[in-house]
Amino acid sequence: MGQNPNLLEYGTKQAEITEFYITDDRGVRTNALIKGSEFTLHMKVAFYDNIPAPIFAFSVKNAIGVEITGTNT
Repeated sequence: MGQNPNLLEYGTKQAEITEFYITDDRGVRTNALIKGSEFTLHMKVAFYDNIPAPIFAFSVKNAIGVEITGTNT
């Protein structure tokens, strides 16, 4: 899947999200979701230091860049 060229990055580089993707309610990888349907966000993270309480965050934007949902741990 494509990556946003206007990616917003932050943090100390003690860890890095190396892969991310969404699966739809059937478990299929996708970059498009239907309103109201269930989905699962997957992240693969490489840790370069011991981080006792890491925070993971994401936001989902529509096709014109408006954030429609997001959260963090």
